[in-house]
Formats: sequence, C-alpha cells, structure tokens
Amino acid sequence: MFDSSVEVRLGDGNLALFWTDRWLDGKKISDIAPCLAAAVPKQHKTIRTVQEALTDNNWADDVEGALTSEVIMEYIHLWHRLLSVDLQLGVEDTVCWRWTSSGQYSTSSAYSAFFMGVTTFPLADHLWHSFAPMRCKFFIWLCLHRRLWTADRRLHRGLDTHVVCPLCGSHQEKIDHLLAECAYTRQIWRRMLDILQLGDVPLSSSVEDLWLRLRPRATRDKRSGLDSCFMLVSWMLWKERNARIFDHKLSNLDQTMHAIREVAREWQMAGVQKLRELWPLANIASPSFHVDQLSVNHNIL
Repeated sequence: MFDSSVEVRLGDGNLALFWTDRWLDGKKISDIAPCLAAAVPKQHKTIRTVQEALTDNNWADDVEGALTSEVIMEYIHLWHRLLSVDLQLGVEDTVCWRWTSSGQYSTSSAYSAFFMGVTTFPLADHLWHSFAPMRCKFFIWLCLHRRLWTADRRLHRGLDTHVVCPLCGSHQEKIDHLLAECAYTRQIWRRMLDILQLGDVPLSSSVEDLWLRLRPRATRDKRSGLDSCFMLVSWMLWKERNARIFDHKLSNLDQTMHAIREVAREWQMAGVQKLRELWPLANIASPSFHVDQLSVNHNIL
C-alpha cells in the first residue's frame, strides 16, 4: 500500500533511492526495466541514491546479473531515459502522497485508497446492519451476488441437466425466479404482505428489486424489521427448496407459513426487537441469549 501510494519529486537526488523509489515520472526502475532491476543485488538497491547513481553513471556498475538480451535492451532504453534527468542542486527531494491533490498525507485519503475498485450494491447497508443470524446474512449476500448453486449455475458448469424449479416445477431454477418470481414464492409473499399489512406491492422478477419495493411500504422505524423479515422469508424458501431436492419432503403453503412463523418467533425470543415491532407474535419474555445462538435451536437454522 505504501509503495503504491508514495512517489518522490526529484530535487538534488540525495533522498530518493535510485532502484526502489518512484522518482522517474512517478515510476520505479523495476516498472520501466524489470529484467535489468532483477540483475541488481539487493545491497545496491537499498543504499544507492539517485544523486550517487547518476554521478558518472555509477548505476551501471550495480548490474551484476547475467547480461541477457532483455537486460541489454532495457539497459539501453534506461540509459536514453536518464539523459533527460536534471538534478536541482540545493533543492531537497520531496516525498508526495499520491491520493491527495496537495501531495500531503491524510488518514481519510489512505482509508479511501483501500476501497478503490471495490464493487458495491445498494442493499449492502440494509443487509449488514439489520438483525439476523450471520448465516442468513451470508446467504442473502451470496444470493445478491448470484453465487448460490441453483440449476442455472450448475448447468453452466456442466454439473447436471436438472433445471426445473423445485417449488413450481414449471420454470428453470434461477435465484431470481426462486426467491421472487416463482408462483409458490409469490403466494408466500402475498400472505406475508397481508399479515404485515403492507398493502398490495407489485412483486418483481429480481431479488434486489423486490426488496427495494418492499422497504418503502413500511414506516421508517419499522424498515429494519422488514429487512430482517425479508431475509427470514428468503431463507425459509431456500430451505424448502433444499428439503424438496435432498430430502424429498414437500410442504404446502400453510406448512411453509407455519415454519416461517415459528422461526420468526425464535428470532424474536433471541432479541430481534425490530422484527417483533413489525410482526408481534406473542408476549415474549426478555431474551436470555443472543441472536447468533439461533443456529442451534432445533436445527432449524
């Protein structure tokens, strides 16, 4: 991180190291001539300043490795590049931080640099800041990144040819179909919307869009509970799918709704207060264990 964030603006050349610092147009010698730099012993790289190296072309004496054709070509190329370098006597080299316009280090710019190139998705905060067992959050994370082993992904990898959705039996199994578009899934969500009194929400063909459409239906103070509920229902639909595939057990809509209700009750007993405010199931005593302990209750999670 430090190596990629710092460069040296050349003055008299007494501070910058010739072989290891970024002083030549913001690049290191190893970026310009990697084979040549590899032919230089470490003891020379750590002590040879730019001023020393350019004096009488002493940098050429540091090359002790095999003179292959690549080394010779890079040697000639570097020689010509160094002819245009002028040292400024009496002016100190300046170490510059690359992530600010002023060249001065700041903690905020260093922190931001660690996340350059990171991909994000709009539901990240709702996912990780809501209340649910970690395995359920990780499941939703895999779902949103299309990393669950549904039929379309297995088929793409050549693992099998069984592609029919186990919930409806009439469409290809994809994660968006399974958790948002499937006829079985939509009936579950219709029932949940009636229970939560969220009105008639147009259901979507993608998991992200469905979640984003549901959230505005709840008041601001209940949206965290709705996030937990969304993960709960999606998790239970996934478990129903697995039960049908691996255990050959089929539950009807009433049985699935009963299972969702019982797990929601356990979450509330574990202290998921926001879910209780959204969907009060019973007068539940004060929680005596943490939400992560839900994973050991009756093997439901």
